[in-house]
Amino acid sequence: MEWKIRWAENGFVYNSETIILSERVILLDGSLTEEETAARPHVYNDIHKAFSGSELSQSGTEQVTVYLAPNVYWMDDPKAMDTMQKREGYSLPFGMYITGNKLNIIGLSENPEDVVIAGNRGQSHACNGNYTMIHFRVEELSISNLTIGNYCSVDLVYPLNPALNYPKRTETITQAQLAMQQGEKLHAQNCRFVSRLNLLPVCGARRALYQNCHFESTDDALNGNAVYIAVILIFTATDPFFRPQGRGRCSLTVCSAVRLRAATGKAISI
Repeated sequence: MEWKIRWAENGFVYNSETIILSERVILLDGSLTEEETAARPHVYNDIHKAFSGSELSQSGTEQVTVYLAPNVYWMDDPKAMDTMQKREGYSLPFGMYITGNKLNIIGLSENPEDVVIAGNRGQSHACNGNYTMIHFRVEELSISNLTIGNYCSVDLVYPLNPALNYPKRTETITQAQLAMQQGEKLHAQNCRFVSRLNLLPVCGARRALYQNCHFESTDDALNGNAVYIAVILIFTATDPFFRPQGRGRCSLTVCSAVRLRAATGKAISI
């Protein structure tokens, strides 16, 4: 079913609720034209413009909420053949840089497969270094109802609109990472994290909680400083954790189960 925005005065309607747009509430909808976004404040159709607009840069200590309509939002052209380099002052090459104090990112669907933030680069495949899609410099980050996926080594399958399916760049399992965070808190709920080697599902916060999330990867993949509740883990290799540390929680029983069953590629719920 194709997504179609229902506009309301000063906002839009979702699940019978009117969401008012403001300096602290914005909408990203990739199906909108430039004319439609220009006609309404706090509305974007480009992911880079949405996360670099005045709403985040001028938010101070207040929370900004970004709603994402169902679509596939690429970091850049998935066909790009240039070689990305890291920025000066950063340890990794990132596709996008997001800065703010408190940020809430919400997909407008109960199915996280409908809202996809996508990348298509990896180590030695259109990137010099371990390509990582997003760098968050955010103290308190909350994400829900969306997929973050690097499709360099895995096909993008988008059931809501198969015309947006996209084949993987390479058969090689390459280092193609998702996101890092400099900050205090991460809360991810009803999200999907998809890549292969070095998944990196928004790692770096001093406290991290994943609830009802899906992880799909190979080795050295998971956030070792996090608590996982009611998650689904799908691995095709034997070492999903590089190293549990800090506040990370993973019982020996669960780790053993993951290692014993990882090679089968079956889902493991914990």
